[in-house]
Amino acid sequence: MTSLSSYSDHHGKLSDEEILEEMTLEHSRTASRGEWEAHFAMYAVGCTAFYEAGMKRTNMRTAENIENRIRNRKTWNENGGRRGIFARHPEAVVYGNTAVVTCYHHGWYENTDGERTYVLGRASLIWNKIDGDWKIVHEHYSDLKKDFPN
Repeated sequence: MTSLSSYSDHHGKLSDEEILEEMTLEHSRTASRGEWEAHFAMYAVGCTAFYEAGMKRTNMRTAENIENRIRNRKTWNENGGRRGIFARHPEAVVYGNTAVVTCYHHGWYENTDGERTYVLGRASLIWNKIDGDWKIVHEHYSDLKKDFPN
């Protein structure tokens, strides 16, 4: 599990903003590497999301919902689904135990039929410090360019 203290121990004394910016980059990297347990460990139970493409709203109301997402992602990978989507230029603003991190995201998804979809957009992640660890409580992704070239 990724936590505030593990980043501080590994990287030296960092501000909450720096920690959250690094955690946002790692959140993206874990998904692209298919490390779904680490990826979903960054979410708080009850997390919500809005996506411009695909699922319009999702909710991880229970730990079981999160476990189901991990299983579904692993099955998708086993069936040939891949992704290479990366966060870029994260900027964090901390308000006590709540923070907003904005960034750009770009890359691609490849479905189990080998069809590739390119993405270029913006993301906002709302983090909350829960029992000393930063967790994502809401995320929002939107496209910058609808007709990204293949």
